[in-house]
Amino acid sequence: MSPPKAKKTKRIKPNSPTADRKKIYIKKNTTCGYKGYNFEILLNGVVYLKLKYNDKVKNFKIATNYSEAWPFDDICFMINWEDVTRKPTIVFIQMKLKIDERKPDINWTDSFKIYKNIPEKLKAENGLFNSKFDEYECFVILYTNKDFKLKTVPVEDSYCPGLNDIIKTNKDGTVSRLNEAQKKNIPDIMMKEREKRNKRKKQKDDDFSENDSEMLKDFLNSLLLFTEQADEEGLKNILVKLIAEHLPPTSFPLATETATDLFIKKVTKWWTTLDKAPYLTEEVDYLNILEPVTGSLDIMYKSKIKQYTFSDDAVSSLNLHHSCTIIIAENSMLTVVKVMQHLWNEEHVVIDLESIASLQYGERKALCEELKANNENVLILVCDKISADTSFQDIGEAVKNKKRILISNNNEFSQKFKELFPLGAGEEYREVRDEKNSLTDMSEESQSNILETTTVMFQDKEVKLADIVDDRSKKYVKGNVLHKIFIGETIVVGKLIVDSNYDKIKHFWIDRYFHVPDFTCIGVVIKHKLIKLETLYTIKNDVVLLTAGPGNGKTTLITHLSIKTKEENPKAWIVRINLLEYSEEFSNWKKKMKLSLPY
Repeated sequence: MSPPKAKKTKRIKPNSPTADRKKIYIKKNTTCGYKGYNFEILLNGVVYLKLKYNDKVKNFKIATNYSEAWPFDDICFMINWEDVTRKPTIVFIQMKLKIDERKPDINWTDSFKIYKNIPEKLKAENGLFNSKFDEYECFVILYTNKDFKLKTVPVEDSYCPGLNDIIKTNKDGTVSRLNEAQKKNIPDIMMKEREKRNKRKKQKDDDFSENDSEMLKDFLNSLLLFTEQADEEGLKNILVKLIAEHLPPTSFPLATETATDLFIKKVTKWWTTLDKAPYLTEEVDYLNILEPVTGSLDIMYKSKIKQYTFSDDAVSSLNLHHSCTIIIAENSMLTVVKVMQHLWNEEHVVIDLESIASLQYGERKALCEELKANNENVLILVCDKISADTSFQDIGEAVKNKKRILISNNNEFSQKFKELFPLGAGEEYREVRDEKNSLTDMSEESQSNILETTTVMFQDKEVKLADIVDDRSKKYVKGNVLHKIFIGETIVVGKLIVDSNYDKIKHFWIDRYFHVPDFTCIGVVIKHKLIKLETLYTIKNDVVLLTAGPGNGKTTLITHLSIKTKEENPKAWIVRINLLEYSEEFSNWKKKMKLSLPY
């Protein structure tokens, strides 16, 4: 999956009517790479759910990429506990994803700086906290799926009650603190870091004072190491389990997997917001399906779509600044992706009209009531086929005067849409045709991701799409192929080079030698060379004529050489043409040639 494209929000739309300015925080620009961003998003989601459904937690605030907390800014949260005798807890987490066996790196100087500055940062307006530093218990956490390989001692849950349950994501992982010997080494390590930095920047950092030394001890005592924790796949599995436990019941069946996909998209949207973002609090409910039928239909469609994006040019070509738009699409799903990309900062719902036709009476009535009551969401209605006896009069009345975008791959549906969804007072439809649907119309990140992660069956061999598609041929990867990639369908390229006859006799194959004529420059054969054919690359000539009597194994030989060639070079495209299948065409061509000859 490629990284989501961060966009500036035009406005912050808190999830609760009681939300105020104090629930907006300042973000710093995200700096993690492609692998790290999903890691952060998933752990933010896990922490949010564990805090929200924790009986021991009274209230909480979560920030990500918190500008005041670098480098411990990946997840920052504050907890007020139900136990009034316990101090509130502040947590700063720095995440270290490693996809190889190397140990994660730690910059102790930068890590200490945030702890040193915490008392001042607490006084900031609209900060994560609003009391004196000594009124909180504070922990700074290094979280990784690997091991830091430091000298540590285990930490029992009694040292930081309830925190392990919230952050620990692998029962076999460890929660530890630096032992005394390791703590004594940290000042020397920090001195070397500062000397290295001073040499690079040609400036001198301030030396530590006695107060700094005392605070460094506090910092090292507050530092927790969560090591060998869940990786990206493990965090996704935890989310699925948590959502299955807490998903509210609906009148319409809602799969846990699809609800998980929707939840991750909501957290991703929050994580990718630039400059300012709302805190996640107990009032925010990313699992609350206020409109069960509408929400379920929306999830059912969106769960089929992978996280790919189109170029700005492809999206802007739809010119979607109109309240009622009809789009005739080459492929409806690709167009939906562009529309969703355009509506990144607006609430929207995608509904396939074909799924409405299968609703029971009660569910359909509930859907109409939900649509009438919904004045916030943009409605994206998809319809590629409608049976003759299907009526949408009730749906049409429900969406009158709502902002709606109607999408179909059927050229004849423009007029049909106007009949099914009549205009309200002051409305008019604008018609658009979506024609930018090749791989080159996608964002550079998505192009690269698709080429590197998509596997295709290429003449019965599994290869990466990047192995057979280059910059010149990307434009030929059209909408129908992209649609298969979006939904994870296997793509088959080229005909098989093995037939059933070869499978029956391949066990009896014996390598053989062949007489190849060696011509002089004037075309006279002066001798024959004896060569062993192993692949189609063995003979260097551009054209080779293989001759033998009927039934002597010419087809079997070509099949065998083709298989061996594909084993040596899976990217090779071997095209086999049986001219016998075109004998009638050749006969007609010969007759035409005779008729055209002068007598």
